[in-house]
Amino acid sequence: MNDPWPALHPVSTAKALPVLVDCDGVLAMFVEHMIASLRRYGHTVPDTAEHYDFLRQFGDKVGVTARVLLKDEAWWCSIPPYEEAQRGVERIRDAGHEVVVVTSPWLSCET
Repeated sequence: MNDPWPALHPVSTAKALPVLVDCDGVLAMFVEHMIASLRRYGHTVPDTAEHYDFLRQFGDKVGVTARVLLKDEAWWCSIPPYEEAQRGVERIRDAGHEVVVVTSPWLSCET
C-alpha cells in the first residue's frame, strides 16, 4: 500500500507555515464514534452516515440521543483519531510546520 503521507522536506523556521487540518472525518473518527455510541444506547443504525445531521438521517429518537452525546464534553474527548492522521501530523510537525486543527462549529454544542 502506498504511504498516504510522503516525506516532507524540512523548512527553516522563517519558512514554517501553519497547516490547517480538518478534525471530523480527517483527524478524528467522528462518524464512526457517533454510530458506535448510538449502538451502545440500543439504536439500530447503518455502518456509515451520509452527513452529520443524525436527527434528519436516522430519525427523531436517534437524533435525541445524538444531541445528548453532542452536549457531552467527555464524548468529544473520547473520539479516537485515525492512525494515518497521527502519522501525518507528526510528519508535518517534524518538517517544522505548525498544525492547526479546524472544524465547523456545532451551534447547539457548548463544547
